[in-house]
Amino acid sequence: MPQDQYSKGLTTIRAEIDKALRDHDVSANVELSQDSQSNSATFAIAAYGKTHADTFSSTEIEDSGEAIDAPAAHKVRMLVSHFVR
Repeated sequence: MPQDQYSKGLTTIRAEIDKALRDHDVSANVELSQDSQSNSATFAIAAYGKTHADTFSSTEIEDSGEAIDAPAAHKVRMLVSHFVR
C-alpha cells in the first residue's frame, strides 16, 4: 500500500504542476528524478531559458496520494511562480 500511495502522490503532484503551468499559460518542460535511497523526488521545470527545481520528501508524496496536501501544494506554487509573467 505505501508504494501505491507513493505512486499516486507523484501523479497528483505532477498533475498539480501541469495544471498550475496551464493556468498561467506557461509552456514548460517538466522532469522528474527520484532518489531511491531517501525515496524523495525532484521535479525540475524548464521554461524561458531558466530551470528551477524542488524536492518533495517521501512523506509529502505519500500524503498527496489522494489529494495534494498543503506543504506539497505550497512547493508547487513556489516552483511555478518562477515562470509567471
